[in-house]
Amino acid sequence: LAEALKVNQTLQTIDLSSTWIGNEGGRKLTEAIKVNQTLQTIELGWNSIGNKGAGKLAEALKINQTLQNIYFEWSSISNEGVGKLTKALKVDVTVRTAYFHQNSIGSEGAGKLADALKVNQILQTINLSQNSIGSEGARTLAEALKVNQTL
Repeated sequence: LAEALKVNQTLQTIDLSSTWIGNEGGRKLTEAIKVNQTLQTIELGWNSIGNKGAGKLAEALKINQTLQNIYFEWSSISNEGVGKLTKALKVDVTVRTAYFHQNSIGSEGAGKLADALKVNQILQTINLSQNSIGSEGARTLAEALKVNQTL
């Protein structure tokens, strides 16, 4: 699948939710995302990609210029993993929707996301439901939203 995505010129959406892609499959997928020029939406929920997988995907997001929607529901991502992804969101110019529903993101991860939101002017939708960001995380996100002009 990853090899096909490297050369495919038409696919815009792929849903790989609950496919147990694993570490090796995830690594190959991120290499494909780096070079694919048509994919706009990728759904990776329920794959337990974890922080390591989030880091690899963050590397791909820094390079890819077409992905607009990323879905990481139930992906075992914690503060560390969201921190890696938010570094990519600071420089990304295409992602408009990011779903992090039901992960292990706390106030620290919300703070990292808030830092990205202060500079990212592309992101329009973000879902952090069913995470434990708490009142401190909500406060840091609220401060970032005062600066952000797109959310």
